[in-house]
Amino acid sequence: MVEFALTLPMLLVLFLGIADFGRVFHAGIVIEAAARNAAEVAADQYRRHPPRPDGRIAVPAPAGNDAYYEALHEVAARVACREARVLSASTFDADTEGCPVGANGEAMPIILICVHDDADTRCDLPAFSAPIPDKCPSLLAPPTNAYAGTQAPPEELTPYVEIRICYRFTTLINMRDVDLPFGWSISIGDVWLEKSRTFSVAHYPVDPTPEPVPVLTPPPPFPAPSDSPTPSPSESPTPEASPTESATPTPTPSPSPDPSPTLSLTPEPLP
Repeated sequence: MVEFALTLPMLLVLFLGIADFGRVFHAGIVIEAAARNAAEVAADQYRRHPPRPDGRIAVPAPAGNDAYYEALHEVAARVACREARVLSASTFDADTEGCPVGANGEAMPIILICVHDDADTRCDLPAFSAPIPDKCPSLLAPPTNAYAGTQAPPEELTPYVEIRICYRFTTLINMRDVDLPFGWSISIGDVWLEKSRTFSVAHYPVDPTPEPVPVLTPPPPFPAPSDSPTPSPSESPTPEASPTESATPTPTPSPSPDPSPTLSLTPEPLP
């Protein structure tokens, strides 16, 4: 009994730790998917309705368009909240489809959105006016709207959207600085998860105008068949050949053969 009493706390912590490992792994996957999907939706909205009056997508974007970025941030934040509503600490509101600040003074998850086009004015403002705790260092140092890409000409650069999410995961056992036998101690409490994802705004250049295809002249139509029989062409008489006088050769008399000599015996009278 004494040995069981000494090992029971450690066994409980071990079993619950295994269960918490699966739960925190699931929460990390959900937060990562929420950040990726929100960045993709915001990038697609930026492509469909760019802030430029001429409809072009390039860096830098025109400045002084705070209302445009406010609406774009709200769309991305609501997508992230809907993706994370399955988490236990989420403050998702089904009526507004947002994650407002709850009764405990915090909003979960905490979402920060930034469009890197050199013009976004709200990169340091978390969604739904949520306070940022000191456990989320990536949100305490927000990104800037500067485009960090290649050294290509500005007309060839396309913006991208960055989403940062911080979430507080609560373990099954909340113990802080608990002393165990043999001088051991354990501290189990909240685990803060941070995920960040980016998504580039798709830019499809206008295809060159194809050369017109030459129009082929159709062949003349065949005459329609008629019911009346077509007269067959008559045969023209062939002129008869005029008789020509042919010289009749004169027969050459062939020599008649000499008659063969005949022996005639005339009997003489006897004396």
